[in-house]
Amino acid sequence: FFRLVLFAMSRTTRKLNLKLKSQRKETPLPRGQVVAVLAVQLVEAFQVNIIFPFVVFMIRDFGVAEREEDVGRYAGAMAASFCLAQFASSFIWGYCSDGIGRKRCIVLGTSGVFLATVIFATSRSFTQALAGRILAGLLNGNVGILKSFLAEITDSTNRGR
Repeated sequence: FFRLVLFAMSRTTRKLNLKLKSQRKETPLPRGQVVAVLAVQLVEAFQVNIIFPFVVFMIRDFGVAEREEDVGRYAGAMAASFCLAQFASSFIWGYCSDGIGRKRCIVLGTSGVFLATVIFATSRSFTQALAGRILAGLLNGNVGILKSFLAEITDSTNRGR
């Protein structure tokens, strides 16, 4: 009996939801803002993966590894430092975006990542390169902010179905 009642209620609810959705007018998607969000996401993806083609050569040129087997350890530390720093700072970035605004945090973080990348690119030692990667990770906590920003600029009529 209860299954029958629940089934009837769910069918009625679905019909009402479809009727309400058909009555709502679809809001246009803010294309410029969505393109900007996609660009920042692309920059972040580059930040994570950009060092892999040359990090081994960079470690060798720094001369920090005494043996060839140690190059992999230093390269792994360099690659992991970014992700660890990004993980550590993501909650702080979320808190800041609630306080000073999403757009400001996105612009501040992306600008900071640019400066950190310049530090990394011009580094002359392993320590300086590692510091640049850590700084880039600390300033690149944009994933959560971008998702919140997308949720704020869209509504139920123009989100994915």
